[in-house]
Amino acid sequence: MRGITLLLGPRQTGLSVSQEAGLTPSCTKMACGRLEAVENGGFYPVKPSFAERDVVHFFCKENYSIKGSELIQCYSFGWDPQPPICEERKNKCPPPPRPANSILLSNPTLHRTGDMAHYDCDHNYKLIGPEQIQCENGHWTTPPSCVELKQKVKCDKPPQIENGNTVVNLEVYHSGDVIQYKCADGFDIQGQKEITCKKGKWPQPPKCIANIEYCQTPPVISKGELVEPPLTSYENGSSVEYKCHSFHLMEGSKTVFCKRGTWSELPRCLQPCTLTVEDMKERNLELQWSSDLHSNFLHGDMVEFQCMDGFELPMYTEVKGLCVNGHIQFPTCKKKESMRSCGPPPKVEHSIEKSSQKVYESGSEVVYHCLEHHFLNGHSTIHCLNGQWEPPPKCIEPCVLSKEEMTRNNVRLKWNSDSNYFYHGEFVDFLCKQGYENAEHATTYALRSQCRFGQLTYPKCIPWQR
Repeated sequence: MRGITLLLGPRQTGLSVSQEAGLTPSCTKMACGRLEAVENGGFYPVKPSFAERDVVHFFCKENYSIKGSELIQCYSFGWDPQPPICEERKNKCPPPPRPANSILLSNPTLHRTGDMAHYDCDHNYKLIGPEQIQCENGHWTTPPSCVELKQKVKCDKPPQIENGNTVVNLEVYHSGDVIQYKCADGFDIQGQKEITCKKGKWPQPPKCIANIEYCQTPPVISKGELVEPPLTSYENGSSVEYKCHSFHLMEGSKTVFCKRGTWSELPRCLQPCTLTVEDMKERNLELQWSSDLHSNFLHGDMVEFQCMDGFELPMYTEVKGLCVNGHIQFPTCKKKESMRSCGPPPKVEHSIEKSSQKVYESGSEVVYHCLEHHFLNGHSTIHCLNGQWEPPPKCIEPCVLSKEEMTRNNVRLKWNSDSNYFYHGEFVDFLCKQGYENAEHATTYALRSQCRFGQLTYPKCIPWQR
């Protein structure tokens, strides 16, 4: 049979194959899917099955209309388009009435049966009647009226906003009064700058958001304060200075800078250490100098002790404790008895440890030396104390000056240097090359960078913009 393809499988293509044992297969046209009953409507012709190319016509009951196509056709792949549905036909209403001094809160272009219209009144008018009316069979229900109040409705003082205030202040406010807000320098207004009091209540006021070109009041630091009273905002490039409380030692730069809405890194105020008799007794210590008992020791100070009678730290002539941010690193004296030895001392990266013994007696010491240009953080000498080594120091890598980065950022060194290495914590000053200026338009401090753990951030200069 030419023009007909036989498909043996689940796919349906408008033809089906019939085959029984010993019989020649035959092809018959397939029916489309059965049509479901239509709510509030119907279709014709009504048949138990439909062949390909059959057309069905749909209709709806009174007060209902068809949503979709009235005609659909049976194809090899099914019905197209899909069967429609019957929707209730709504009667249209004219635009809702507008009583005097009323406000229509919702006003769509088309109004059908069941639609609602919501009302409010002008300031200092009272709504009499329903707040909403309904469209029913082409007509609106009775609308409300707005009656003038004999006495104006008072409002509270307008809400205050952070980093801003009202332009004009009145003694008394009434419904309908409008106020305007403005923000302090360095802040932009977010939201409507004007608000209106309605029925004795103010809506939410706007907010004042910090401008990225300005910085807000500098942060408070623990155990420290600003040298000068703070302002509410600071221009880009401005600076402030911090100071620490008595006996507190500052770590980092005392000067911080405003850079596009953000303050540079803040300093820390490291706490002093105090000493009590109980602290020493717990460790079998006493002060070498009794006058130190009521003293304040600054961060980094060494406190000199000695062991109490009957206690010792072998091979020590001086017993010292280091003050570290409010805490003294105490040594501990042991009773005069045999003490355990130590194994090899801990390894320190980027260092040279000159002793190579396998066993160390309690009280022995080893000395670490950092590689050239590396910064020693901690004590170079550690001791074996009854089988335990003291914590070793660290050797922090230097920063290596990159000529390529300097060329890329159009900068040069401010001071001539024979070395390209800078120690951890060391400051490096740069200058813009001739014909270039600082990209941030900030002070010369922006051309200073500090070596931190082997990393150096280079400032950027751009061609002069005249």
